[in-house]
Amino acid sequence: ARQNGFGESASAKPTSISKNLEHHSNKSEYAKKLWNQADSSPNFICGHPYMKRKEFTHNFLARRGKASGMQIGKLADCIIVPIRCIKTGLLTAVECINETGVKQTFGRKTNSALVLGNTQQNNSPWFVTEGFASAAACLTWHKAETVACAFGKNSLTKTAKLLEDAYKPKNIVILQEDDNVNDC
Repeated sequence: ARQNGFGESASAKPTSISKNLEHHSNKSEYAKKLWNQADSSPNFICGHPYMKRKEFTHNFLARRGKASGMQIGKLADCIIVPIRCIKTGLLTAVECINETGVKQTFGRKTNSALVLGNTQQNNSPWFVTEGFASAAACLTWHKAETVACAFGKNSLTKTAKLLEDAYKPKNIVILQEDDNVNDC
């Protein structure tokens, strides 16, 4: 450390909390901007290469637009998936999926999910999936009535608990993906 200029008299510059909040706020604002500017035409959305590859003929509340990010690229043609607070329904983030399926999230996912289907029913099981395509497939091919996308395997249990508290379904089934399966 001393060889690279560190000395005991050097003053460290702590990262300010307000700067971190500002950075987070910028991503949240960018998420809202992406969402508000995205196209909601079902045919246009379903014509996206990712949606076509998944054989989806419904948009599942997603939109389509241009987004830029480190993972997805500059001005990438993306499916833009809303992520909403489970308690309030307010948009907190978006997940952008480019043409090759690379995903990047803008905003805050904490306590949020994408809930699809009938939230008024609590007799049929509710399902919680890791990703958007799994949630859509659960509705489309497995005829589930209500599915929530947790946006990651580490959020599955917490999302199920939040759904239980907010909606009171009788049965919640967590569907964890098998990372050892290449394609299904």
